[in-house]
Amino acid sequence: MRDLGLRLDAILSTRSSTGKLFLSLAHLEKQGHAKLLKFKRVQGITDAEFLEHLTDEARHAHQLKKDAEGLGADATVDHFTRSYLTRLEVFILRKLRAQGPRPQPRAPYVLMTYVIEKRAEALYPALEARLRKLRKPLSVEQIIQDEAQHLRSMEAELGDLRIDPALIQECRAFEARLFEKFILRI
Repeated sequence: MRDLGLRLDAILSTRSSTGKLFLSLAHLEKQGHAKLLKFKRVQGITDAEFLEHLTDEARHAHQLKKDAEGLGADATVDHFTRSYLTRLEVFILRKLRAQGPRPQPRAPYVLMTYVIEKRAEALYPALEARLRKLRKPLSVEQIIQDEAQHLRSMEAELGDLRIDPALIQECRAFEARLFEKFILRI
């Protein structure tokens, strides 16, 4: 999205749209947690860093939902938001399978998480800046710190997996289109 700041200003201008944003982000964090659980089950991932990431996503979802409820947000999210990460996952899996016989087992987890963390790297600091500017009694500062750590981990793993940079960019471009549709719905 070309001007995320302006869109966030418009969203944060009303209590109801702010609540909807926080509820939608809570749902995305909850979806992220569910996807991580799936990767854990399928791949048998149990390293401490992964488990910390899993815990962080649950905590983020809880914090954002609590903030949304404090704003009186309606407890429903639209179908597009509910299917956001599934759409991204299907796209990434198809692209990885098209690359060759069988992707490395951790490749779907690493690539999807990387793409999501790159979105978080852009979104949450912009949101925090707007919240401070508008003197809203909300903060996503801890989420920013956690997501930055997750991104550093995924960048290291991407280097180890040697995933084609063109594929990474294609996945990020697909997610950018999803995000634009998502943020414009709020």
